[in-house]
Amino acid sequence: MMVWSKTDSNNLSGTRSVSTLNPAQLARKRANDREAQRAIRARTKEHIERLEQQLADLQSERGGDQSQTIQELTRRNRALEEATRTPTRECMKLGIPENAEEKTGDTPETAELLRRIGGESLVLLKNENGVLPLKKNKKVGLAPAVHARHRRAPSSIQIFKLARS
Repeated sequence: MMVWSKTDSNNLSGTRSVSTLNPAQLARKRANDREAQRAIRARTKEHIERLEQQLADLQSERGGDQSQTIQELTRRNRALEEATRTPTRECMKLGIPENAEEKTGDTPETAELLRRIGGESLVLLKNENGVLPLKKNKKVGLAPAVHARHRRAPSSIQIFKLARS
């Protein structure tokens, strides 16, 4: 490391200072500096373009624009939250604990209640003027469908022949 003093300021040999260059050397130095800056800018521009291309490739591999994916997932999440609100409220109204054990209500009391309700809700149809497509010598019963796929459709019915007694 060189330390300069005021007495050494007149002796500038061996320094890399611009002030020691003659006009031709100064012009050449400036030209070299400009060329180096252009090269650095060109390399930086190429690097940025390469990174942008890699980003575009990654986005296309992942299914395109992430903001659209996020918006779609947010929309689905809101729909699911709305769909779970009603059953959750109904459970709360009935006093069912949040993490209650899942079980059936198949008890003798429930069976008796269902039999009583079924008996009270039977309707006897009279086939006046042959409106119903039934034969006179056959008896037919209609009952709510109990198959799992019909449970949500209260209007589903099951037709069966009644045994003669």
